Amino acid sequence: MTKSLFIFLVSACLFSSLIGCGAGSLDFTEDLGNGYFFYKNSSIDQFIAPKKWNHQTAMIPSKVIKYEKQKWYIIAKREIIQKGNSGSRTGTNTFDYWILDASQKKVWGSMDKSEFKLQLKDLSIDSNLL
Repeated sequence: MTKSLFIFLVSACLFSSLIGCGAGSLDFTEDLGNGYFFYKNSSIDQFIAPKKWNHQTAMIPSKVIKYEKQKWYIIAKREIIQKGNSGSRTGTNTFDYWILDASQKKVWGSMDKSEFKLQLKDLSIDSNLL
């Protein structure tokens, strides 16, 4: 192997290890308080849940695209992923809204925009999520 080829290969390996590549390079978890976290495991798998959860746990399922925290409430906007007959995304963007009371482990959702506004008012929550 020539010296220049060796230097190129070493440089390429170092560069790719510094920037990250492939699945997982943009994954992260954000602590939202009261035992809840925002998990981003892929461009679609983005949800809000405690560290340990099951099908009975108060959580906000994927695909959370926006969220904010106010006191013990976590307010979220989700994109509903529409799939066609072949299983691929249709490209239709529809959204729903969720409110999670992290202190009481209670969740309201799925709601459309008008239901969401009414629930915010009932809970005395001021939100800029819309």
